[in-house]
Amino acid sequence: MKALLVRQRQISSDKQTCGRFIMISEMGDIVMQCASLELPWLDNEKNISCIPSGIYAVEKVDSPKFGQGTFHIKNVPNRSSILIHPGNFTRQIKGCVLLGDKFTDLDKDGITDVVNSKATVDKVKKFADSFTLTIIWI
Repeated sequence: MKALLVRQRQISSDKQTCGRFIMISEMGDIVMQCASLELPWLDNEKNISCIPSGIYAVEKVDSPKFGQGTFHIKNVPNRSSILIHPGNFTRQIKGCVLLGDKFTDLDKDGITDVVNSKATVDKVKKFADSFTLTIIWI
């Protein structure tokens, strides 16, 4: 299984990075798509920036905070403990990736949020225990 995270400059800002997370089967078929939410790009600074574009191995781990089957993005340069986990707001992440059904401004603070995050992450868990994640900007 492969995944592509396409960060979209036109809907991102200095407050958040918005994108599309796409799961792709070994046959090249798209099996799932959803919204992705990350912190803004701030030169890969720990706890305040999204991670660099690139290709990463991802595997399920048991997280004390997020539970069994949380996805760990491995070998991020100069970073550790980068996860794909449920959450709705950028204030809930320290460099990780949130997934959801769609974008909205849940708390009306002017910062884009995602909705139905837990259900969306649970869908990804059904497709793979591990995968290769490619992150790009468009």
